[in-house]
Amino acid sequence: MLSSIQGRSFVLLVALATSGAAVLALSHAYDAANVRRVVTHERDVDQQLLDTLVQLRTDPPAAFVYDYSYWDDMVAFVGTATPDEEWGAANLQESLDTYHADVVWVLRPDGTLFWTGTADAHPELRTPPWTLGQGVWLREQALRTAFLTTPRGVVELHSAAIVPTTDKAHAGPPRGWLLTGVVWDAERLAALSGNLDAESELVPVGTPPRHTEADALALDHPLPAAGTDPQIALRASFREPLATQLTQSGRDRLRVIFVVSLLSSLLAFIALRRWVVRPLEALGRALADEAPGQLSTLATTDNELGRLARLIIAFFAQKRMLEGEIVARQAAESRLHHLALHDPLTGLPNRLLLEDRLGMAMEAARREEHGCAIFLLDLDHFKQINDTMGHAAGDEVLRQTAERLSACVRGIDTVARLGGDEFVVVANRCSTPEDAGVVADRLLDAFEVAMEVEGKRVRVTPSVGFCLYPRQGTSMKELFDRADAEIGRAHV
Repeated sequence: MLSSIQGRSFVLLVALATSGAAVLALSHAYDAANVRRVVTHERDVDQQLLDTLVQLRTDPPAAFVYDYSYWDDMVAFVGTATPDEEWGAANLQESLDTYHADVVWVLRPDGTLFWTGTADAHPELRTPPWTLGQGVWLREQALRTAFLTTPRGVVELHSAAIVPTTDKAHAGPPRGWLLTGVVWDAERLAALSGNLDAESELVPVGTPPRHTEADALALDHPLPAAGTDPQIALRASFREPLATQLTQSGRDRLRVIFVVSLLSSLLAFIALRRWVVRPLEALGRALADEAPGQLSTLATTDNELGRLARLIIAFFAQKRMLEGEIVARQAAESRLHHLALHDPLTGLPNRLLLEDRLGMAMEAARREEHGCAIFLLDLDHFKQINDTMGHAAGDEVLRQTAERLSACVRGIDTVARLGGDEFVVVANRCSTPEDAGVVADRLLDAFEVAMEVEGKRVRVTPSVGFCLYPRQGTSMKELFDRADAEIGRAHV
């Protein structure tokens, strides 16, 4: 009898040991697959972020070359015997900040230097940094981009042939060459490091990573080179705490499962089905479904499987917390960016974003030879509304004013709030006083219907003043001063 019991116990021990080994292998496979998935996802996200930031950095100076090389005025400029310094400064050098470039070079058709304009921080770039062979390569096609390693550091270059507006197919000979340059110095790399939350550096393609720790990740974005020049890459070195933590958590879970499997094998003959098989099935379902709530009952037991269930529940809770922190951080960054550029009461662009939009409208108007207009509005007797109905009612009037102004302009126009009861409308492609009068009438018509404020009908009327660019002003200050003067005359 004893021998039979011992034999059965031995069989049960062997069977449970085998089951425990199988559970251990399945858990290990699940953990390894989960860690690989997380690591792969993190790398894909980081690589996409790196590629996107490089594209955003290189697009503006490339757009400078593309926009200005197909321009008849540019053809006329390079076609003169001596450069018109005033025209070059007003049309090319003044645009460097807009397109985030450090230098612009204009070459004659034979490749000799015709004119140079530099930013204040890089006067040394008045002499081109490329060699003769590199210069020939940069003039081979309509639009080229290359990163040159020079004694002044790595310089990003964009080049295109200067042709008339009607010759975008490059059927005729080039009238010259237009190039922009950007120095990738320590300040630019530091800005990229801040955007990426990683260490950024420029290295030759194929250079081994400097960091070899388990949580280190080096991602490269190859940069185009000129001709046969050695190619370099922008390298971002990331740390991957989430993947490391998941790997360590998986190892801890495997250790606990291994101990529990051994103990369960020794106690199998007491309550095999109740204490081992069913809890292990619950663990498997919870891991497969990623549903730690299924382990709530098991987690209340004071044994190895209960502690394992609590560890798994804690693991998933920590995972959710990390995911929530990532989402919250992204939402906070998005909100801070929005608040930095928008009025918190009305949601309209604030003065900072308005100046950027107005600068872009003026640049487009100058380049395409049409006009734009700025309209300055303030609300008549707004202080009386605040004094009689309260500031909450005044805020509601400002919100409804923002909605009405936004509803009566085009998608290409901008409505902004300067502060108090002052609003600004920037109307693109508005060149004549007649065009401006039509827009002004539309703005005034938006206030024909009284506003509903706290159950009362409030009649609000605005005063409007406008100024046309470039007919009545060529700078932001002149435009605002002229429009403000117009409002003053309207009040009188």
